[in-house]
Amino acid sequence: MPHLAEIIAERVLSAKKAVHKGNHLCFFASQHFLDTLAALIVGIRVGSYKALMKSIQAEPGSVPIPGTDRKFSPIDAGSIVAYQTNASVYEDGSRYGACHPAAGVFPALWAMGQKANLFELIQAMVGGYEAMVCIASLGNPLFTERGFHPTGLCAPFGAAAASGILLKFDKEKIVRALTLSTSGSCGLMHAFQEETTQPLHVSHGVRAGLIAALMADQGSSGDKTVLERGFFPAYLGRVPPDNIDDYPYFGDGWAIENAYLKLYPGCRHLHPALDAMDQLLKQHEMNSEEIDYIKVETYRVAVETEIHQIRSRGDAYFNIPYGLSVRIILGRADWDAFDVRHLENPNVKRLIDKIHVLVAEDIDRAYPKERGARVTIKLKNGGVFTAFQPLPRGEPELPISLDETAEKFRREAEGYLEKEDINKIIIKVRGAEGQASEILGILSKQFHREKK
Repeated sequence: MPHLAEIIAERVLSAKKAVHKGNHLCFFASQHFLDTLAALIVGIRVGSYKALMKSIQAEPGSVPIPGTDRKFSPIDAGSIVAYQTNASVYEDGSRYGACHPAAGVFPALWAMGQKANLFELIQAMVGGYEAMVCIASLGNPLFTERGFHPTGLCAPFGAAAASGILLKFDKEKIVRALTLSTSGSCGLMHAFQEETTQPLHVSHGVRAGLIAALMADQGSSGDKTVLERGFFPAYLGRVPPDNIDDYPYFGDGWAIENAYLKLYPGCRHLHPALDAMDQLLKQHEMNSEEIDYIKVETYRVAVETEIHQIRSRGDAYFNIPYGLSVRIILGRADWDAFDVRHLENPNVKRLIDKIHVLVAEDIDRAYPKERGARVTIKLKNGGVFTAFQPLPRGEPELPISLDETAEKFRREAEGYLEKEDINKIIIKVRGAEGQASEILGILSKQFHREKK
């Protein structure tokens, strides 16, 4: 019977081979690539990556850091881009793995793919997602329940697999890279209580994955049984099942096809409640002064991930009452809406105090297959309205269009990139055409302007 690393390596290479220009899988990957560029710009704007960049010993390097005029080694650049991407809290994700594959895979594309063509990056992206989500799904939901951050744990595998494809690895070298990657997994769920810590998990993980790929290319390897005999017993407290095809992700398309895209920034656990609120606001006319209270029922992980004291944008991203309050008061839940200056709005503060979040057993039982929320609004005149959202928009079952993703990129890039460059990126990525440097080079410069 093949070892788990061999099974996953086979899936990585099969996923890469399944991508052809113009086919369904290429379309999905192109959309996720464009979405990640939007998230990257937001992460640059957040700016918290600068502390990491200043902490790394400056060495002459060949890989530019997006949004700056600096260049670093591929390993250092990958770790910084990982921080930028994950700090956006706007990148894609997988509910099957409870992780954010773009944050683990895209930085490897940036670090190792500066001289590749765009289609090669798309192929590597698909393969990287396959490794990261396969391993994350085998640990879902126990990774989280045991206090570990799935994106941090599994980023090394995504980065290593994507790098391996760009380095033209065969199956044996992919196996080596995956086994070496186990030494770089890290991340605690408790770290979500401080916004600058979570992206550091992913930064460390990507760095480890890049090193693992480069070491594998030099002939190094970990033990082939390390996933089933070391990694999973350590993080899950037990071995994974013999038949991994029984898991909900395996056998149901490729990982990137099952990944979601975000319409709103912030933690994914907020989004079903925001979508349910959208339903109610479209169906019923009301203003905040008429609201007596709002009850949000959702799954346990969403409640336990909440950050209750809002001191920063990062805290607001993990606070359901804040998200619903600005959606009602401001009429939107975009990037600007999560700026904590809105806490100075007395109407926002007043409404936050009226919103109560609790676990509903029926919704919790459906997790992680579903990530639902039920929102009930009670008005002062006695009116009661309820809406249920079993999954947030952007999931494979409720997809958003490529045009919507292009608009997300356009909205976030406006004010930072020239209109001509924005259009060029959208066109090139849609068609998976041209050299990667044509796209990455546009982002490889100092961002002087501030978005208003």
